[in-house]
Amino acid sequence: MALRARLTRTTFSLLLGKVHALVGGAVNARLLLFLFLHGFPDHPPTAVPFLEHLAETHRLVAPWLRGYAPSPIVGPYDLDTLAADALALIDRLSGQVDLFGGDWGGAITALLPASWPWTSFLGAGQNHVFELEARRDDARALAA
Repeated sequence: MALRARLTRTTFSLLLGKVHALVGGAVNARLLLFLFLHGFPDHPPTAVPFLEHLAETHRLVAPWLRGYAPSPIVGPYDLDTLAADALALIDRLSGQVDLFGGDWGGAITALLPASWPWTSFLGAGQNHVFELEARRDDARALAA
């Protein structure tokens, strides 16, 4: 039986407060950092088997989103606010990530490509899966 990669808990200080997250994977991984945004009513621990498997080949961060303790539970909880939180975390993480969002996290990922330059994102929500690749120039062209 193969050993799963170990995940640990950490916090990131953002404007909204201390955001808690599961982190794992090889620090020297050549691939971009993988950011996982959970859905509703989930939280990062519900995805641990998936995250452990992914951490075997990727560095990853899976935050508890605003409204989910132990991260700040203060509102508002609209998509624009949650997307701004994700952008702040992406900026804190170095500005370039591969992004996955499940369910509500998928809706958040759908708002981000025009706002931030990363390599790719995958969102899964409301029984639909979509994959889009966005780069800064593509986002600017869409916004123009």
